[in-house]
Amino acid sequence: MTVGTTLSWIGRARAVGAALCLWGLLLAGCAVAARNLSPPGVTVVGVSLLESTSGGQRFSVGLLIDNRNTEPLPIKALQFTLRLANGEARLEGTLPSPVVVAALDRQTVRIEVTTDLSSSPSRLLSFVQGPANALPYDLAGSLTVDRRFAKPWFFAHQGEVPLSIAAGR
Repeated sequence: MTVGTTLSWIGRARAVGAALCLWGLLLAGCAVAARNLSPPGVTVVGVSLLESTSGGQRFSVGLLIDNRNTEPLPIKALQFTLRLANGEARLEGTLPSPVVVAALDRQTVRIEVTTDLSSSPSRLLSFVQGPANALPYDLAGSLTVDRRFAKPWFFAHQGEVPLSIAAGR
């Protein structure tokens, strides 16, 4: 082995080592970026009774997703259970397609759900309170962002939500 060959081999080894270090730093940076995302806030902003038949009821549920992150939040899955009027109605829904909530922004998604209320919609209306036609609610669910190795975030919220009834129901 000559001195030139040895120097060439050492140069290649350093280049490979530097490339491996850079690759490792990039992977670590991606992992840190995914971990540093904060879960969004999820609240109910509206519930509409779209249709009521002897076979069940169809509702539209408006969920407000509040992205508090400085980067867009790509949501690939969201599931929820919404209990209205202290459990008189239980609605379960799933996000029909992925959404991206812009950085430091809020976005309302509308999800249609079908249920067979054990009590009639008129009974549900008897729980409406105040001039805003508000019902007490309990929301619980999970959402998953479109990130590698992302685990679901769980959310829960309680409050009051306006109930509207579609015309011509």
